[in-house]
Amino acid sequence: MRTETTEKRILAAATAEFAAHGFGGARVDRIAAAAKANKERIYAYFGNKQRLFSAVLQASASRPDGWTDRSAADLPAAAGDLFDLAFRAPEILRLMAWRRLEDPDLGRTSAETESYRRKIEQIRAAQQAGEVDASWDAGDLMAIIGALAGAWTDASASLVELAEADGPPVHTRRAAIEEALRRIIAPAHPGAG
Repeated sequence: MRTETTEKRILAAATAEFAAHGFGGARVDRIAAAAKANKERIYAYFGNKQRLFSAVLQASASRPDGWTDRSAADLPAAAGDLFDLAFRAPEILRLMAWRRLEDPDLGRTSAETESYRRKIEQIRAAQQAGEVDASWDAGDLMAIIGALAGAWTDASASLVELAEADGPPVHTRRAAIEEALRRIIAPAHPGAG
């Protein structure tokens, strides 16, 4: 019998395992032990390790504290939401990094592709409305938002140390990320240099 509590424990344990070891290094027996479930239950719920990884990615991407209800006209705040999420849930960035290293298509679902498609269409709509610089490719802006959001979590320890010696902790610098994106997407005005 499938219970929501057991499934949540498995997803939490699998998230930690995949974030720490990647897909190739993750072990279902360690996930089972951490989730206090047996391997057979994991396979009954998810089918195989790859489907479990997909479920982990989908759960991570659909968190309510990420970029969800922001309009494309409010892209700086969306980047700020993702910046905050990167510090609250660093395992998400580690999961994505492992996927890029091991196999960019690993665990990719049509839901993930559709989510990006919707966001890109929102950006295009904001460009057509004159709220976002239309000279940018909407997909490029989507990638730039992700890069800005993860700027400090991806930075080297040396850079973080130097930056924090001269200013506030990097996890408090949401406003800088938002301002950077605000400047990037500002519509060009005729006659501006």
